[in-house]
Amino acid sequence: MSWNDITSLESRFSAEQPDRIQREKLLYEVRTNGFIDNYEGIRIAKGGHRFQIKNATVWNLFDSDGEYYGQAAMFSDWRFI
Repeated sequence: MSWNDITSLESRFSAEQPDRIQREKLLYEVRTNGFIDNYEGIRIAKGGHRFQIKNATVWNLFDSDGEYYGQAAMFSDWRFI
């Protein structure tokens, strides 16, 4: 998968329809608390492959002026399902 493929998928499409409510709850918690640790869930890649992530950290991003820019996630524990 190219860098463009990874960065051009809108994150809301990385969760299948039934999982989008759980995803919204996660993002609300991150917005409220600044980050969340040990998140796990099922996601779908741009090409349609489903995968499970574990032990993810999700945090808020701010630019150099302190303006909210979005959220980022990091995980290394994952597997295709």
